[in-house]
Amino acid sequence: MNGGTPKSSRRREPVTSGFTLVEVMMAIAVMTAGAVAVFSMQSITAEGARRSRQVTTATEVNRFWIERIKLEAARWGPSANTTITWLDQIPGAVGGSSGWLLPASNGAGDTLVTAASNWYGAPMAIPTGAGVAPADYCTSFRWTRMATGSDEVARLDVRTWWHRPNRDAGVLIEGCGDDQAAVTAAVADIRNFGVVYGSTVVRWQGATQ
Repeated sequence: MNGGTPKSSRRREPVTSGFTLVEVMMAIAVMTAGAVAVFSMQSITAEGARRSRQVTTATEVNRFWIERIKLEAARWGPSANTTITWLDQIPGAVGGSSGWLLPASNGAGDTLVTAASNWYGAPMAIPTGAGVAPADYCTSFRWTRMATGSDEVARLDVRTWWHRPNRDAGVLIEGCGDDQAAVTAAVADIRNFGVVYGSTVVRWQGATQ
């Protein structure tokens, strides 16, 4: 028989698991920062997609106008002076420029051709009146005479521009702009406007003018 003093038994406290308040707050901070980063990336992606779509649509509008005027240029001959709409604005002197012009509207309904285009790039009537929302896209062109005589040649420059949604407050061109010189100055500000340019060359199809 052991005559020593028995050791006193000790009851072990149950082990518990969990997080401290500091750890919880740190986790919330990390999750918040991550969520903000994800939302920011989504916003940037959406903005990039929207701008890409606008450039694509404006490019297609330019292409439409170039093809439309090239179709008219196929009739640029001795007897076509009364049947052409836009080639009449070609300057007579070599090197002469018409400056930027709004193309005259032509046709109606499904055959309407106008300087204004809607969000999908389809022609629409130019908005008029104070306070009216501007057209989604506006197109203007400029003629430059390159040659006369037996080989008449003219260069056509086309531009399609639009208001940026996040433009500065108060920046607005009503309709498609009555003063194209003012429009030229305005669309140079890429923060408030987007613009796409295109060009082609047309030739006289008949005898010397």
